[in-house]
Amino acid sequence: MYTRNIPLIFLSIFILLSVNGCASTHSHHNQSGHDSSKQENSDVSAARMTEHSEKGLYVVTLESSRQPVPVGKIHSWLVHIKKADGSILEKGKLTVNGGMPLHKHGFPTVPRVKQYLGNGNYKVEGVKFGMRGDWEMRFIIKTSDGRDRDRVVFKINPWLASQNL
Repeated sequence: MYTRNIPLIFLSIFILLSVNGCASTHSHHNQSGHDSSKQENSDVSAARMTEHSEKGLYVVTLESSRQPVPVGKIHSWLVHIKKADGSILEKGKLTVNGGMPLHKHGFPTVPRVKQYLGNGNYKVEGVKFGMRGDWEMRFIIKTSDGRDRDRVVFKINPWLASQNL
């Protein structure tokens, strides 16, 4: 009699663990251990957001080219970078990567910084959020001479962003 209930007990435990695991995905800690929810203008549900780089060398604004932020479609983003002194970063060197940290996978595409548009603006193409959930876009930023290197992490949930428009 009790042995017939064992699969039901395991299923119940699995569901409880899954629900608790999902609740913990809303943490706003970046890889440096800092609580990014305390940073100005940071919102995982926004299609436009601003973050300070980890060393404080840059202030970076990231904005989606599509509203609402699409899931399952390739699109681009605009990155605007200012130095800590308020001047724009002219012709900096940017690399981009990211993915879903909770699922331990990257983007299904290979996003690239394709073009410097002038006035501190850079175009990132080839971004695709393959599913709903919490994603990260990580940028390594350097001056054109490669000296002032810093990184910034944006936490993005494309489904939440589309619900808040």
